[in-house]
Parts: sequence; C-alpha cells; structure tokens
Amino acid sequence: MTSNTQLEAFPGNVLIPAEASGLERDSVAVVSQVGPVGREFLDPYAAGHVPAYLLSEIGSGIRLVLGV
Repeated sequence: MTSNTQLEAFPGNVLIPAEASGLERDSVAVVSQVGPVGREFLDPYAAGHVPAYLLSEIGSGIRLVLGV
C-alpha cells in the first residue's frame, strides 16, 4: 500500500479510497510488491480495512502480475 495515488496507473494496481478503508487519505494497493509479512508486524499497527469488492480487485491484479 502507498499513498502515492499516481501508481494507480500501473496495470493491476487498485485505488483504495479513504472513505472505503478508514485511512486518512486515498491509497493504492501495489500488486507487484506482494510479499510475506509476519503477523507480529501487523497486529500492533492496524490502520484500516479493505472492503470485499476491493479485495476482489486486488486479487485480480495479483493474478494479472503473476500470470495465473
């Protein structure tokens, strides 16, 4: 995730509006930078949420960049 909304232009990336996520500003899910993250790094820093319709778009973007 990034707040650099210009990255939405890259194939597969998904705009996450602030109203949908609960974050302070619009963000972009950068699907080409997917990697593992341990739960111990996530739990203390919960910041927002992603609605199901956007998770579906993110999943499609990930499949696009992985070629599956």
